[in-house]
Amino acid sequence: MKKIVAICKKTKKVFDDFKNTSGALTKHLLDTYENFENTSSFIKRQYRKKYGKFWHEQFFDIVEIEIEQEKTKKCPYCNWTTKDVDNKSGQFSYHLLKKHKITIENYLNDFPLEETLFKTFVKERKDKKEMLSNEDNFITCKICNKQLKTLTNTHLKKHDMNLEDYRNIFPNEEYHSSNFINKTTKNLKVATTKIKKSFISKPELSLKEFLTSIDIDFEKNNRKFLNGVEIDIINHQNKIGIEFNGNLYHSEKYGGKLKKFHLLKTELMNKKEYSLIHIFEDEWELKNEIVKNKLKHIFNKSSAIKIHARKCQVNEVDSNTKNIFLNNNHIQGEDRSNIHLGAFCDNKLVAIMTFDNNRQMNGKNDVMTYELKRFCVDINYTVVGIAGKLLSYFIKTYNPNKIISFADRRWTLDKKNNLYVKLGFKLTKILSPDYTYYNSKISRLKRFHKFSFGKSSLREKFPEIYSKNKTEWEMMQELGYDRIWDCGKFKYEMTF
Repeated sequence: MKKIVAICKKTKKVFDDFKNTSGALTKHLLDTYENFENTSSFIKRQYRKKYGKFWHEQFFDIVEIEIEQEKTKKCPYCNWTTKDVDNKSGQFSYHLLKKHKITIENYLNDFPLEETLFKTFVKERKDKKEMLSNEDNFITCKICNKQLKTLTNTHLKKHDMNLEDYRNIFPNEEYHSSNFINKTTKNLKVATTKIKKSFISKPELSLKEFLTSIDIDFEKNNRKFLNGVEIDIINHQNKIGIEFNGNLYHSEKYGGKLKKFHLLKTELMNKKEYSLIHIFEDEWELKNEIVKNKLKHIFNKSSAIKIHARKCQVNEVDSNTKNIFLNNNHIQGEDRSNIHLGAFCDNKLVAIMTFDNNRQMNGKNDVMTYELKRFCVDINYTVVGIAGKLLSYFIKTYNPNKIISFADRRWTLDKKNNLYVKLGFKLTKILSPDYTYYNSKISRLKRFHKFSFGKSSLREKFPEIYSKNKTEWEMMQELGYDRIWDCGKFKYEMTF
């Protein structure tokens, strides 16, 4: 079997991702060459157009090599296969239940020698057997006669009641086994004597030091405000909270932060009439000055040079100029847009607003519907009224039927009172949380956009693991990726 790989000319290290889709080659170059500076996507595309090869081929040989056939696990009930031969990701268990309605217990009845595929299940079954061997280990539910270590609301929910209802019906019954009570009491004593402060990472500490440096009063790691839910930073004067989200520990599988984890915290704060900002680790580390500037603006601590839009002229700028400006001043960096408007004051570019009409909308391309993709001001300036001036120029020049835009909920403090609303946009939809992919082995500080890993892309980039019977998420887990969820977006529209 053959595959195409990239081999570093200096270290001879081999990489499967020869197109550098994941950024692994860039990271290797940064680690290998002391003075290496990564260039923009625009320059890389121009290089390929000019020379007919990848930009990184200056440092890597792209060759085809022979590889050994990788081991796979095949479902005995169908043709589904997976590279996860040990079922570490749980995809085999998920496949059995979803496609064949077969539980692990049913499967082991048919194939008893494959217990190693379901280590957790086998251990739990063994633990349960040991638990039932001693009456001090369990109590019996008086409603269904199930033996349990302790009676919980989760179990009683099956009987349409809670612990309080159960106590009223069976006032003389035990709710916890003897050994459960003894073990819990012992663990509590040990935990009380050895209690330590919550771990706080260095980046989170540096964020708090920055807020202190600009005279922001805040409470740290507050668990009382939301009745046990911790908020990293709360400023009561402005009714703003800040969460610092380390990428690894806020991922879905490793960190246990599921789809609505970040959104639920935001909604809990909103119910208290507080806003909540979420800052991910890569934003703080890689876009530090931009994030600091945003926080200064939010807390009215900005010391930027103030000018007025009437002193600015609006002109269209080229793609390269636009990308450089966005990378230096916008937290999301460069975009793919076909209209780039720049505001100039004394021939200096101080603001950018970009638009695009290539987005698929309502199932078809509507060339008169535009998306406002980016807007930002030079972080060293405050330009009063410039957003309105750029937008007005666009409307007069391009005569759109509709303009849409999406606001990141992590940074939008008030959905009804913000720049979009002041410009005349209307909130039309609240989008559910979305995800980016993450692989700490490739980069601790990079979140990968999901658009690069659709099923058609996976079929092209990773044919060895691709199967039409697998979901995108199943295949991405086999490739070693996790997911990081955001808080969703607000969709705004302006119709003419």
